Amino acid sequence: MIRWFPRLLARPSRLPVRHRTRPVLELLESRNCPTTVLTATATAMVPAGTCVLTTLNATPEPAFAVLISGTVSDANPSNCVVNLSGVVNGGVSVNADGTFSAEMTATGAGQVTGVATDNMQQLTSSSVTTHVIVPPPEISSFSVIHNLDSTWTLRGTVIDGAPGALTAVFGGPSNAQNATAPVNSAGQFNVAVTITTTATTFTVTACVTDSWGQTSDVVSITCTNG
Repeated sequence: MIRWFPRLLARPSRLPVRHRTRPVLELLESRNCPTTVLTATATAMVPAGTCVLTTLNATPEPAFAVLISGTVSDANPSNCVVNLSGVVNGGVSVNADGTFSAEMTATGAGQVTGVATDNMQQLTSSSVTTHVIVPPPEISSFSVIHNLDSTWTLRGTVIDGAPGALTAVFGGPSNAQNATAPVNSAGQFNVAVTITTTATTFTVTACVTDSWGQTSDVVSITCTNG
């Protein structure tokens, strides 16, 4: 007799149960954190208590006029005045950027001394000295040309900062004595003069005086009559 026995199947072993952790949002306490803005500032400053006359210039112009200019270093330059003495006297106000410039009148060529004063801080700079330099005019060329009969042409060239304001003055015999000729803006003069003399030779001279009262060296030419 045959019997059937049921086969016992092994039960699968139970796997361990994994517990999943769910993320949870945690409420944090509120904090007030203000934002800070950093600002970098660079400022160039003249040290307090300083007033310095850094430059002083004197540029001559015609008829005793002088252009005075320069610079001042001060915490507040517009509070300053530059006081001048010497051949130029007076005061010049300083601009906010430290520069100053003014037309002044000189008594002649020579020394000018400047001192800057800060009227608000009661500060005074050391003195600075410059000079009004006016070179005298120069006759660089001069010629005397015999024309017809007793007529002679006197011509030449003058070197000067403003030659157009000058007059050439001549010397010599007859009508050449104290004859004059205007100098044009190019520095040239030309005039016809009647010279009557029985001398075989004679001398004609020329010179010019500028608006500052400075006279050139006298130039001369010896002429042959006939």
